[in-house]
Amino acid sequence: MKLVGDYLRSAGYTAEFLLTHFSLPRLHHLFYPLGRQGERFAQLYRGPGTPLFLARVFIGGYSESKDAFLAHMPEAVFDALRENGLLEQAGTDWRAPGLLFPYDGLFINADRAFRGQERMLPDRNYVAGGADPTSVAFYEGIAATPCRTLLEVGTGSGVGALLASRYAEQVWAVDINPRSITYARRNCALNGAHRVTVMESDLYSALGDLRFERILANLPFVPSTESTAVFAAGGDDGERILAGFLEGVVERLEPGGRVYALVMGADREDDPFEARIRRYLGAGGEECDVALFSSKTMTPMEFAFDQILLKNSDSAALYRWIGFFEQFHVQQMVLGNLIVQRRREERPVFTVRRTLSSNASIADMDQLADWETRCLSRDFVPSVLASKPRTSGHWEALSKHQLRDGQMTTISYSILASHPFVETIECAPWVVSMASKANGELTTSQLLGMVQQQTGQPGEALLGVFAQLVGTGILEI
Repeated sequence: MKLVGDYLRSAGYTAEFLLTHFSLPRLHHLFYPLGRQGERFAQLYRGPGTPLFLARVFIGGYSESKDAFLAHMPEAVFDALRENGLLEQAGTDWRAPGLLFPYDGLFINADRAFRGQERMLPDRNYVAGGADPTSVAFYEGIAATPCRTLLEVGTGSGVGALLASRYAEQVWAVDINPRSITYARRNCALNGAHRVTVMESDLYSALGDLRFERILANLPFVPSTESTAVFAAGGDDGERILAGFLEGVVERLEPGGRVYALVMGADREDDPFEARIRRYLGAGGEECDVALFSSKTMTPMEFAFDQILLKNSDSAALYRWIGFFEQFHVQQMVLGNLIVQRRREERPVFTVRRTLSSNASIADMDQLADWETRCLSRDFVPSVLASKPRTSGHWEALSKHQLRDGQMTTISYSILASHPFVETIECAPWVVSMASKANGELTTSQLLGMVQQQTGQPGEALLGVFAQLVGTGILEI
């Protein structure tokens, strides 16, 4: 397989070429040639050059003669493609049974949904390529920093594990779907990833007593109101797989280790999503911090119509969704990133939730988790009092006025944070004053002392508000 990977790289078969040639913002659009766009793709597949020939075969799904293949590649490469299941015979010609496409310096083999403009009928074991917007959001929500041991649960075609092998010393990748295991192993071989161990496993069942410094998961989260593919089926309420994953995660995390997961769930009546996440951790939750970062919220009907359009369902699907929302008292659906951290030492644990700004990054999420951890450490007070905070500039203050006794009177103040988290804090006037005075020259001790002298507020209350302003990105340390 290394021969195939080396050939594809040398042939100029790159994402950059494809995005430019087809005038696309994301390669994923090429996998679903629907309607007029499909007709445009069919025209653009016609043309000279090896990169376009490879795209025509491996993404478009068109058949070509052996002579056509040999005009673009050595016979040894053709034989390797055939022997490894990347090509199959179709009459007198040859075609690719699945997708084979470039992604972030990798080459990924997965199931296809279309051949030309003809939609194929995938079964429950269908393995998606992993270049769709949801998967990309998952990869972007992973800390790509060095670590010793890393596990990806629900690896699919293996993209997450392959990306992680660039910074993790040893990677394990597991999936319950045997077809996923075939693709993930093939993709490891195709990309020369020798530090990735791929195993068929129902969550952690095949992992023995292994523990990991980092665990990644992009689990099924679509409520199963009807039969659907394994990679999308999240159980009757969409959270069954997530609940099973979290229940066993504490035993698999090393102290100080973190989980990075893309999750979707519901805010239910008197039961926000982050509260259930903590309950799913079970008894192990006593050792774990929970940080949920919301990137998108949808009303129940917005979510239902998205699913109906995605699957081209009939009107009966709407009634199934309405029944689901009523059964589980759903108020809104939440898509976002989750960090679960196993504490390194004895201390209280935290649960926080933030709304991400459009350009927030995993570094911002990690920084919040680090800050909340620091707030609960033994040396927090002396260390933070010596720091020199600076206002971020990503906020504004609003005041609300009301006519009272013939006079316009200020009745409330709010601070609106815009990056990295979108938050509104109802506050007293002195909070605005404290945030504006942080210039990077005054220590926290000096800043709080000035505010205390002006307001008479107790130091503990001032320090708590200060911690909140840092945790929402209004102040930086």
